[in-house]
Amino acid sequence: MSSAVYQEARTAHYAGDYKKAAELARAAQKREPRSLDAFRLLGLAYIGQGKAHKALEVMHKGWEAHPNDPILAANIAAQYWFIGQDDLAMKWIHRAPVTVATAYTRSLLLLKYGDYERGWRDYDLRFEVGQSKLLMPRETMWDGKRLNPDDSLTIWSEQGVGDVVQFSRFIPLAKERAGCKIKFGVNPQTYRLFEGFTGVDELTRAVGGIHIPLMSLPRVLGVTLEDLSGATYLMPSKRTERNTELGRAPIVGLCWQSGTKGAEYADRNVPVRYLQGIREMSPDVQCRNLQYGEDGFLPTDFYETAQAIAQCDLVITSDTSVAHIAGAMGIPTWIMLRYQGCFRWLREREDSPWYDSVKLYRQPNLGNWQHVVDRVVTDLKELVNGRTNNNTCRA
Repeated sequence: MSSAVYQEARTAHYAGDYKKAAELARAAQKREPRSLDAFRLLGLAYIGQGKAHKALEVMHKGWEAHPNDPILAANIAAQYWFIGQDDLAMKWIHRAPVTVATAYTRSLLLLKYGDYERGWRDYDLRFEVGQSKLLMPRETMWDGKRLNPDDSLTIWSEQGVGDVVQFSRFIPLAKERAGCKIKFGVNPQTYRLFEGFTGVDELTRAVGGIHIPLMSLPRVLGVTLEDLSGATYLMPSKRTERNTELGRAPIVGLCWQSGTKGAEYADRNVPVRYLQGIREMSPDVQCRNLQYGEDGFLPTDFYETAQAIAQCDLVITSDTSVAHIAGAMGIPTWIMLRYQGCFRWLREREDSPWYDSVKLYRQPNLGNWQHVVDRVVTDLKELVNGRTNNNTCRA
């Protein structure tokens, strides 16, 4: 089989035409059943199509034909990680050579296991694999040591708004450790959200001088799982007080879809049809929309989103920025999680050391949102009944 066919398959894969890539790889495999390139390319094409189990089947057959192939081992590990089979992912990482990609995947697994000491160490490899963009040179990155009092340290935002909210908790500790002026680099959508934030001397949109990416703070500060506090730390200025009138139905804010695009995030979204059981609880609950663009909910920035969240007795959401804002504000928050979860929520637990007010609802198996929402509805009914009896909202 001509190498041109494999190159064509690679080109189709990188262009996002996974169907064409799969067709070319299958055709190549018919002519050369033991071709290593065919196994690699077909597995990647199935991954691109979201066919995880077919991808693993092909790659395992490739491993039988070509044991010890490092690329197959790395791809198998990454795919097991993607579908939430953490133990198998770690097993295959140990079979693969240490590369930037495998070390980064291992860091995510270690963080998910709660091994923060080792996990944060390699989490900076996110810049090497394209998960985040390094805006300033490594040579001027803060190493966690004390600076001169007249220095300035710029901590700059990266990745999504939820990440910014979650990791902003470490800014006060960074200020204490650095002993100098702290500038916090934010974008226009989060500027008002962080006005008056503890430890921040200046909000800025410019990055320069001594700097550090926000999500690298746990590494340089030596943060362990035991160091986390789930206490409230985000209190947007002029926060609207919640209506606490006795006897009224609890206000439940709903959000079901992340604004972040891409295959890695799509399965975090809860199909809106599953929320009907929650909405049908009206008038026992008052459902409020927190999903941007739905039912006229069009906040101009995340400060206005926070104001809407502040009016809720309970927030029910998928894994979105709304979840982090509500948790950081201390609003009772129920988060609906996909089976594979995320390192931020650790494993096999319903609470979160990051946020005291959060309760986690996990899929019992891949794609099973019905089970998650059924549990939410059951707990919501119990909450409403308890509130009716005690005139309090015990979310």
